[in-house]
Amino acid sequence: MPSRLRHPTTLLAVGFTVLAIILATTLTVSEGERRDERWVRHTLEVESDLSALLSGLQDAETGQRGYVITGIDAYLQPYTLGQARIGLELEALGRATGDNPRQQASLARLRPLIQQRMLTLAAGVETRKTGGLDAAAAYIVQGRGKALMDDARREIGEMRGEEARLLTERQMRAASTRRWLRAFTGLGLLILLGLTGFSLRASARQLKAVEGSRDELAAANERLIAEARAREAAEGQLRQV
Repeated sequence: MPSRLRHPTTLLAVGFTVLAIILATTLTVSEGERRDERWVRHTLEVESDLSALLSGLQDAETGQRGYVITGIDAYLQPYTLGQARIGLELEALGRATGDNPRQQASLARLRPLIQQRMLTLAAGVETRKTGGLDAAAAYIVQGRGKALMDDARREIGEMRGEEARLLTERQMRAASTRRWLRAFTGLGLLILLGLTGFSLRASARQLKAVEGSRDELAAANERLIAEARAREAAEGQLRQV
């Protein structure tokens, strides 16, 4: 090792520079971890919105079916609530998937399917009101509403599959980021402990060197005093001769 790297001050400077780099990297990785966690939560929210959308469609179907069978207006409550819920969930999905062209394309295909399905449900309700049970049943058995619902379910299923893929990918990335964060944090602590130990040893060596120099100076001073006394004694003897 070159002599300049053996100097304690140089070694400490290099060590603290490396530690600063590791700390900066740790902060960057920590921010990455928070970003990954936000994406995971985002994906879970989209999945929740898709589930709520499908639930709203099913509620609307249930309400229409109950009204067609009974002719009682109270059975239309799930149908009415489902309509409102569907609109809200479509808006939420439009905002939440704005960063994903694939999901936006799926949503563009899904919207007209839902609109047409809601029209067939409304037509079934109206037919029941004006034409009675037999007319409503004849309209429903045509199967157009069922085909639209099947297509909507399939589109929602594909969107949920995409979100499941993204969730797996983002969870794996978040886990990897956490591992890197732990590694950098551990490395930083090890370097900090190493620098602390090295500083203590360097301080002890410097203190020992100072004490050694002090002892050497004291011994040299004593020798000088002894030599001075010896010269004085010799000069006194010469004066007596």
